[in-house]
Amino acid sequence: MVVWCSAYNGGFALQVYAYLHHYYVVSLVRTDKSKIIDPLGNVLDETDALKDIAVCDVNLDFMISHYDLNYSIPDKIMKAYPNRVEVRSKKDDALFLVEPTDPTITVKRLKREFGFESSYEYYQRHISAYKHMHQYENPAKSNAWKTLTVL
Repeated sequence: MVVWCSAYNGGFALQVYAYLHHYYVVSLVRTDKSKIIDPLGNVLDETDALKDIAVCDVNLDFMISHYDLNYSIPDKIMKAYPNRVEVRSKKDDALFLVEPTDPTITVKRLKREFGFESSYEYYQRHISAYKHMHQYENPAKSNAWKTLTVL
């Protein structure tokens, strides 16, 4: 989580930083636009001329995943853990956030149970594959295909 304490409200750039680096941003500013921003860049709550306090429960045990090979995962998680895990989606960017709301559930447990990968793992796998392809080599085999569900 990044706490942004400033006289300057940060504007849209704070949402971009949260999105690009996959962290929460809580801004505490002198203007009337303090915000709580999730790792997908969504403003969860903010202050304004009539509202002095922004409030939102967050769990720092979360994961951002790419929808590639994980399309069925959000629905499976929500079905298995109704009202115990929050899944927020950013379908235009092909990303979703998994955040337990029940303290007895961890992202590590969900990842192991449902076999999905983080967006960081997804991007690193592709970077490695591109390096191999540019050297005219076959990329390393991936375990990600095991999670593919045909719709």
